Parts: sequence; C-alpha cells; structure tokens
Amino acid sequence: MVEAGDVFAVVSVLTVAEVMQGPLKKGDRKTALTVKRYLQNFPNSICQGIDGEVIDRMGNDKRVSWSGLRTIDSLIIACGLAHDVDRIVSNDRHFKKAIPSRLLLSFDNI
Repeated sequence: MVEAGDVFAVVSVLTVAEVMQGPLKKGDRKTALTVKRYLQNFPNSICQGIDGEVIDRMGNDKRVSWSGLRTIDSLIIACGLAHDVDRIVSNDRHFKKAIPSRLLLSFDNI
C-alpha cells in the first residue's frame, strides 16, 4: 500500500537501525547496508530521525501506556505521533500492551 502510494509511511531511524542489527549480528554488513538504503529510500515514506519534536511527543499522548515501554520503543512510537499517523505498525509485544488496538496495526491481526 505504501509503495503504491495508497498510504504514506513514517519509518523511525531507530527501526532502520533495529532491522540492520540482524544482519550485522551475523557479520553481514553488505545486507545491513542494503536494508538501510532500502528503508531510507522507500517510496511514499520518510525516515524520521530523533529530534526535539519527537522527544516532545513522548508521554504526551494519553492513548499510549508509556510506562510499559522501553525507551527505544517510546521513541519509535513518538516518531509516528510527531507526524500524526493513523496507525502504528508493529508486532512487538511491548507495543501491543501499550497501544490501543484502534491505533495499532499488527500483522497478527491481518
């Protein structure tokens, strides 16, 4: 849907780093860098860095149970909220516990 332009996506730079870490743990730097370029240049999306606006969003959305989240997860969610996203897409267990189902799109639910 994103690639076709039906929706616009916000990808946190932290998500990019997490996805890169899998190949890096296996010593596969080439794949990690390919993944990075792919995600940072995906059509109809932006790669959101961590800035003051993102940090300002942490803790300020009452729909999110911030206390149950790790710092990195809070920042990833705040990246989306800084762009007023309609849904946070994740299968992360911490996200599922902290975000109401109307805000969360989980691949488990598709």
